[in-house]
Amino acid sequence: MSSQTEINLDSGLLEQIPGLPEPGKKPLFNAENLTITNDGRLFVTGSLAVYEIVRDGDKRYRQQEIPIIAPDVPRNCFMNGITAQGGSLYLACSHIHKGEDSLFPSLFGDVRQIEQNWLGFLLLIFAQSIYKVDSYILRASLENQNPQFTDGIKLPGKCFANGLDGDGKGNLYVANSLASFIKNPSFFKASLSSSGEIAQIEPLAFSSPNQDTPNGLKVRGEYVYYTCLHWLPVMTASLKRVKIDGKDGGAGKAEVVYQSLFSIFDDFDITDNGFVIANIMNIPDRGAGSLQFVTNEGNLKGIFRNKGLNSPSSVKVVKKNSPYPDFLKGGDLVITEKGRHCASRFRPNEEWRRWLVESPT
Repeated sequence: MSSQTEINLDSGLLEQIPGLPEPGKKPLFNAENLTITNDGRLFVTGSLAVYEIVRDGDKRYRQQEIPIIAPDVPRNCFMNGITAQGGSLYLACSHIHKGEDSLFPSLFGDVRQIEQNWLGFLLLIFAQSIYKVDSYILRASLENQNPQFTDGIKLPGKCFANGLDGDGKGNLYVANSLASFIKNPSFFKASLSSSGEIAQIEPLAFSSPNQDTPNGLKVRGEYVYYTCLHWLPVMTASLKRVKIDGKDGGAGKAEVVYQSLFSIFDDFDITDNGFVIANIMNIPDRGAGSLQFVTNEGNLKGIFRNKGLNSPSSVKVVKKNSPYPDFLKGGDLVITEKGRHCASRFRPNEEWRRWLVESPT
């Protein structure tokens, strides 16, 4: 394959994952993020709720809501990053106070209910800048078939918690998407107890460039990878990484892995061969967003665009030989799409499937 190959429509199949909301509930409004547990449970977030897509009969599925019952946590939070570690499910969520302690009234009602197109994105940034914002990391036990977010921890200061991932060693890392607008840490590190409860939260001892707006986040080995957007001198989306010091838990200087002009990178996933990045940017006459396939060396290997794809916000590569639901198999891509308010599945051709699931030789 060439270094820059656009995957065309006959190179795979894109279709919405089956699943209907519970009666009286909205679809996956402003679909944001997803995670798949080691035993094959699929959880997705939107601005209004967190759902598990569960089987409900022969070839029928539904979106079962995961409620928040943790004390002192507002129910009307933005549901953002999500990850599963051990026997627990963790959620990064944020609450915008809509002007209770501001000179501004609540100008546009519940901002969670605004569709996150360009106008909605700008209104969200405006709301974050003038209103009080609190963020939380919440935990739900996966021992329950009907899990609930029962406990968690509040992040210090003004923070819009977004990307979330764990290192498999008892730590969670979360990105603060308000870091470029205020003097507050870009990332926080949460320590977990042996039972999976969140014991404490502290800033990650690392300062990203002030103009970075961090978004998606993943931990692999000794590195924290993250996507970010910076505006000057020209709007540029980046995938970066920082090395975590195993002794003091601090981090080194941010390194650029890959950059793209006039793009907006949301979340991403990591494979042995590289990265798959959800580019939510809507380019006239080129489609509403894309997936970008990037090698470990930081080279663009391919781009997936599709007339059905609409503002992808996160992507997950289904691992090979894992116990996933019968509608997923190794090498599939699971995608959340803000534009269609859904989770979808892309089945690439065998050449791309091998690149996604096989280790380099």
